[in-house]
Amino acid sequence: MNANIPTPRITRRSALGITAAAAIAPLLASCAGSSEPEQATSGPVSVPVWSNAAEFTEFFAQRAAALNDSPYEYEITELQSSADDITTKALTAYSASGALPGLLGIEIKSFPRFMTNHIAAETLVDLTEAMGAPRDEFFEARVAPYTDDGKVYAMESQFPLVTLYKRTDLWEQYSIPEPETWTDYIRIGGEISERHGISLGVIGNADITWFEILLLQRGGGMFDSDGNLTIDSAEAVEALQLLVDGAENGTFMVVSDFYGGPGTSLLKQDRVAAYFMPDWFNTFILQANAPEQAGKWEIAPLPRFEAGGFSTSTSGGTGFAVSKDSPVRDAALLLLQDAYGTLDGQVDRFRTTGYLPTMKSAWDVPEVIDKTDDFLGGQRVMDIYSTIAVDAPDMFQSPNSSIVIDELETAIQSALTGRETAAQAIQGAAARAESQMAS
Repeated sequence: MNANIPTPRITRRSALGITAAAAIAPLLASCAGSSEPEQATSGPVSVPVWSNAAEFTEFFAQRAAALNDSPYEYEITELQSSADDITTKALTAYSASGALPGLLGIEIKSFPRFMTNHIAAETLVDLTEAMGAPRDEFFEARVAPYTDDGKVYAMESQFPLVTLYKRTDLWEQYSIPEPETWTDYIRIGGEISERHGISLGVIGNADITWFEILLLQRGGGMFDSDGNLTIDSAEAVEALQLLVDGAENGTFMVVSDFYGGPGTSLLKQDRVAAYFMPDWFNTFILQANAPEQAGKWEIAPLPRFEAGGFSTSTSGGTGFAVSKDSPVRDAALLLLQDAYGTLDGQVDRFRTTGYLPTMKSAWDVPEVIDKTDDFLGGQRVMDIYSTIAVDAPDMFQSPNSSIVIDELETAIQSALTGRETAAQAIQGAAARAESQMAS
């Protein structure tokens, strides 16, 4: 995947990454009590921004240049790499007392590495009361994933709400009915596949993305707010069974690589009439790989689960943290509060990057709510997003998230290939995860 794509799923941990996360806590403890770095109070400051996408650095530089009331004269420097690599570099720097980021972009599925032994508390500024606005002014669905022990350590850059992307010309050509529930969707998808060879979605054969989207929408999760494992649930079985049923009757095409050749090829072959994906799918997948399809897509709310849940889900995200021991900590914090913690900053971020605001009041601003999307045929997309943003589910993480994700990806593949039923696959994944977590 391109580094500019907000990473929608966790990658399997490299040996280096695991070692860094496991080793940093005792190293940090040995440094406890060391003197706090002297902070610049005014004048020139150079703030290093470490992230997985250049657009974040560019936006912070833009905000820094406009901070007329600041006592600082900002210079923004950049270190860009993959999400996992940035986290590993940061953990290594913290443990080795190396050059630190002023602002650190933490991809949402990498944050659990900072939860291990509460590394976040030792390395990152507690933002709970320092976000620029009170916590309840932000959508909690975008705050909860970056909390550890009740404290907030990063501010989210985006609100990746999941909708149904519909290829309107294919829906019209094949007279595809509008589904209200996921049960309808799978039934309709099977009929369309049998008659016309058209599918209503594409999923990865061992990728947690679509399972987690459905799990959160259904009202489930991998962990609760206290970090307890909750994957062995009726909601998890229902989410996986939906994927299995869809794969079996042709509603979903199953590929080995959604973001690479197999997935891109299907997008261009006019064989897929719908996807259920987050907002960034538009820019980073559709527009990047199929620009000739401009005007042929629109978004709609997801079908609902009959048994309950939410009207949407989320997938992906990058939160920005401030290094506690950086000599430019105070300047970096002021910049983060301005860029992410003010109404002006939230609207500017939306204008500049297109990422949906995480502050509730930004959704009342005409510039935001009146936005149209040329690629989506001029659709007033915020008419859809504004109705579902208030119903986005919370997502809770744990230091053991990587264990659970690895086991679930194995379970998904097992269920999709028929080696196990959905219930057996979920129960097995939960049991294996619990065993590893207890060791």
